[in-house]
Amino acid sequence: MTEKETGTGQLSRRERFRNGAEKADFQGALRDNPVHGDLNYEDALHRMPFHLFAHLSRVELYVRLLCFEMAEDGHREVNKSDCLLWGRAAFFHDIGKIRVPRDILTRPEKLPAGEDAAVREHPRYGKEILMALKPAQPFSKDPELFDLAVAASLLHHEWWNGAGYPLGLAGQDIPLIARMTSICDAFDAITYGRPYRKARSADAAYREIKEYAGSQFDPVLSRFFVEHGPIFLRHADCFQ
Repeated sequence: MTEKETGTGQLSRRERFRNGAEKADFQGALRDNPVHGDLNYEDALHRMPFHLFAHLSRVELYVRLLCFEMAEDGHREVNKSDCLLWGRAAFFHDIGKIRVPRDILTRPEKLPAGEDAAVREHPRYGKEILMALKPAQPFSKDPELFDLAVAASLLHHEWWNGAGYPLGLAGQDIPLIARMTSICDAFDAITYGRPYRKARSADAAYREIKEYAGSQFDPVLSRFFVEHGPIFLRHADCFQ
């Protein structure tokens, strides 16, 4: 029996997604019912465009590597056994963008204020989506993963000086996973570019992270990331 042959003469759920029959319904459900009880992990992945999945995957890797190097250096808040978990949590940092219209995310020019405000809602959207996913795998059996993922999603745009969003947290009030994700997210955004901005070199990324250390980024983590930059650059080659 093929995937299309469900025994009822109807397309399977996965095949309907491939044919586009459910994608619009799923997007509408997310917008109309932010905490949607039927939402599951597979739905979220089906809704995710490839460029977003690739970005999340790279940030997951960077957070894993950063966590490992921090543990190697004796950082008191992380252990090597945390690295896979923290990286996996960081994967979900931009999941809220599946609620932002794709034409806005892929616009090749600077967004007007109204559309930019919609994009800036993605941390809150991410928390809502994760709350909907909480009863399902992989979160139902791993509450620590869920808590870390929510922190990474909701708080990765908070700034060390309190000028970020959505809550305006500052300094140590921002959870460590969010501070780590913030730096790794910025590094990837700079080195892989965005529809409205060309990719720049890793050296340019390190310079920008150093420039915003103490304002946007945790100053200690920023210095550590830049000092260990060659490791991240070498392992980033696997995504080229």
